[in-house]
Amino acid sequence: MGDIEGIWEFEVDFDSGTVSGWFDGDASGDISGSVSDGVIEASGSAAFGTVSWSGSFDSTGSEISGEWELAEGTGSGTWQGSEGEAPTVPDNEENKEETEAWSAYEYEEGEFYEYSITDYTQEPNVKGTISWSIESVDGDQVEVHIKYEQTEPQSLVVYEGTVTGSKDSVGINTPAGAFVGMAYTWSNEFSEEGFAVGSSWSVTVEGTTYTAEVTGKETYAGQESYVVEITVDGTTVYKSAVSIDLALPTYIAIYNEDTGDIEFEIELQEYSK
Repeated sequence: MGDIEGIWEFEVDFDSGTVSGWFDGDASGDISGSVSDGVIEASGSAAFGTVSWSGSFDSTGSEISGEWELAEGTGSGTWQGSEGEAPTVPDNEENKEETEAWSAYEYEEGEFYEYSITDYTQEPNVKGTISWSIESVDGDQVEVHIKYEQTEPQSLVVYEGTVTGSKDSVGINTPAGAFVGMAYTWSNEFSEEGFAVGSSWSVTVEGTTYTAEVTGKETYAGQESYVVEITVDGTTVYKSAVSIDLALPTYIAIYNEDTGDIEFEIELQEYSK
């Protein structure tokens, strides 16, 4: 793996002992950690979770060093840096769009989502609908009524039931809820800096370049959404859209990397609360 350069930008709360921030560079990602006796311990990940790092340095930002590792133990090494200052951005920069933050799975009681779903890998194509009704929310726990109904080539209810669990995992083990996990594949890569059209990051891992970019805005079921496209060596493999106000994505498409054809598509058709 080649050299990776970037800038650590983080905040240290000495009262609570927490560290949060962002590593902005060739392998951008979020940072979390803690501080004790003037020593900061931090870690983060990037590139769809394929790269993770950890390290320690003193509260002045000097003596920065640590370790990095590729997912599944396919590579590892050490990294080091030096104290510096993050670049400033003029307040009056023209044509700069304000960024907006999105938090996945922040459900509200009474919300209703209905999606159309198409599997293009089957012949004939398999089509259906998925609905989510948020029955109750209690802290991190949520109760959801889920229904997954196939409409073509034949009509049948694949799954229907009410499930309870944490916001980020509820329903994920049901046929209807598997798509929920897809929403968080890339969302945290923009969570610290927020969404803005044109925002992007990329990283090259073992000769393969992964890029995520906010390419524009589209509207699904009346919800204006930021569109993120993920490419591998310039080929689109994944597209998703999120509305800042909704807990779930408004659109997901998975592409065949060789042909460029869409293999799997989910689109929000109705939303209410």
